[in-house]
Amino acid sequence: MRFAKERKFLAIVLTIVLSLGIFAGVFVCRETVKAEAATKPAKPVISLEAAKDGTAVKVTIEATTGAKGYGIYMKAESDKKYKKVKTVKKDGTAVRSVTVSGLSAGKYSFKVKAYSKSSGKTVWGSYSKVKSITLKTTGTDTGSTDASGFSKAKTGDIIVFGSYEQDNNTKNGKEPIEWIVLSNDGKALFVVSKYCLDCQPYNSEEINITWEECTLRKWLNDDFYNAAFSASDKKLIKATKLKNYDNPEYGTKGGNDTKDNVFLLSFEDMINTAYSFSRDDSEQDINRRRTATAYAKAQGLYTIDMYYEGWPDADDYWKPYATADGEPTTVWWLRSPGYDGSCACYVTDYGCAAAEGGCGTGGVCPALYITLE
Repeated sequence: MRFAKERKFLAIVLTIVLSLGIFAGVFVCRETVKAEAATKPAKPVISLEAAKDGTAVKVTIEATTGAKGYGIYMKAESDKKYKKVKTVKKDGTAVRSVTVSGLSAGKYSFKVKAYSKSSGKTVWGSYSKVKSITLKTTGTDTGSTDASGFSKAKTGDIIVFGSYEQDNNTKNGKEPIEWIVLSNDGKALFVVSKYCLDCQPYNSEEINITWEECTLRKWLNDDFYNAAFSASDKKLIKATKLKNYDNPEYGTKGGNDTKDNVFLLSFEDMINTAYSFSRDDSEQDINRRRTATAYAKAQGLYTIDMYYEGWPDADDYWKPYATADGEPTTVWWLRSPGYDGSCACYVTDYGCAAAEGGCGTGGVCPALYITLE
């Protein structure tokens, strides 16, 4: 994606400052910080409990000395490696419980590690002992996805639904898609993918276009929809009428309203506090940041660590803009129009919502509604 003027301006300013050697004192400070001893939190102790309907697991973490939060990792019996399914941003002074929903019958293994903060950096401790549990669905198995485990999901929770290639290894099959819950009105979950799952252009040609007509909308509702969801999954996806607003800063027309199974979030969604986003579009909001899957990178999506690659102390430049899980960030598309009809709004790797828009290719974070009825 070709970025806004702010990125070009930033690159010019940083180049001038570096050439003048003004950062020399900063480097000394960073070396001093690195020299300080980092205290790791204790190893967590966990226990597991299956939901009565067999679609969720409650992970309970005992109070853990030195913990500022936890990462919860899960592996299904068919998986080759663990994946982080939750991040708990609460200290370890009390017992903490997290529910992982949207699971099917089978054996699941969990492990947890705590993190602390040292000189502004995240320090991870050791993994807990692995705990395993076997889920058995209640009633008759019809082969359909059971959404009952989603009914209690809250804003900010992570659910698993559908599958898509993510580790860029097609030999081991597609990986489950993790979704962040934006809202639950009791009738449907509004969710957006936790990761940028692919790299696509907003439109195949850089011409005046709206969401209704762009090729990315067609790709999401055809290629992605059919690749990511089974027949039983599709029964739970609610076709939704979308309001396509005009650009709030430049007045560019958003075009006709549409009805989609899968779509992109709008600029208005990105400043909706009900979804846990900052009202200020220029704020570097950690909740708006996304990283790219290995597959998306292979399709051409860059991450912020790649942007700074080759710079002195490159890690120190991108880490302040990492995701909540400490992963390098990337840019991702919104469906709203940019300053003119040839570009679209996007979220920057810093976590700002860019109303001026960009062109070319960018990250794709699909959004959809899952019916609970």
